[in-house]
Amino acid sequence: MLKRLISFTALFFISTVLFAQAEKVVLGEAKEDIVNVRSGANINFDVISQLEKGEAVEIIGEQYDWYKIILPKSTTCYVSTQFLVLLADNELAEVITDKVNVRSRANLNCAILGQLNLGSVVKIKSRSSEFFEIDCPEEITGWVSKSLIENTNGAS
Repeated sequence: MLKRLISFTALFFISTVLFAQAEKVVLGEAKEDIVNVRSGANINFDVISQLEKGEAVEIIGEQYDWYKIILPKSTTCYVSTQFLVLLADNELAEVITDKVNVRSRANLNCAILGQLNLGSVVKIKSRSSEFFEIDCPEEITGWVSKSLIENTNGAS
């Protein structure tokens, strides 16, 4: 019985520590006047947004010399009109099929930033005949060179 209690206590402690670490928000800020945000962790990926010096970002991951970040609010994303249906207010639209590509420009040949699932609701900024410009959902991320971001939490 004592062994079970110790095991349970140890498991609870470890899971609490791991959960606390997973919830830790790492913040950074742009060190240069203009910092390119890319669709992947390499300079060969498309520039999908830019940061200004001092602009804060939330760092959610890293790969080699790159930080994975939540995109700035100014980032523009696009979705084909054939995969969304406007809701009553015409400011929101619902995704009507699964795995809909979110793109960096209103063009089928440009970078895919991520995907939306069936039933997702997005805010519409504007509309052309083939694409909706939308507010980028939080699950759509970008990449920035570590050398251009000051990690304000002090962790890597």
